Amino acid sequence: MIRLYPLLRILPILGALVFAYQQGSAAQNGAALSGDWKMVSFSPDGGEIAWRLTIRNQDGKYSAAVASEEGETSLKDFKVEGDDISFHVPYQGDDYAINLKLSGEKLVGTWSGNGDTGDTKGEKVATR
Repeated sequence: MIRLYPLLRILPILGALVFAYQQGSAAQNGAALSGDWKMVSFSPDGGEIAWRLTIRNQDGKYSAAVASEEGETSLKDFKVEGDDISFHVPYQGDDYAINLKLSGEKLVGTWSGNGDTGDTKGEKVATR
């Protein structure tokens, strides 16, 4: 017969360890994502569109904004799930979907909108 009592005593400890690991991982990810990112998106015709992504993490809640030559704009549906970032941004009268992934110290991903798609990448701007 299996004795469940010792197992039941250890389950809360295991749960606390898993929770602490997840919280630490989220905090590290927040620090890695937070800041200014120098981004570039590539159009199907070979053009490059430079823009800046600013991500803030305060008390575990993310906010972000995009700036380009046309000025700063707010984002819609901004989400961070692990290393994945997604949002929508208006650009030249159309709504574009951006999907990015934190890969080391870079963001890589794709954009889509107005019937087109392309690649996007960025590097974090060093803080002084």
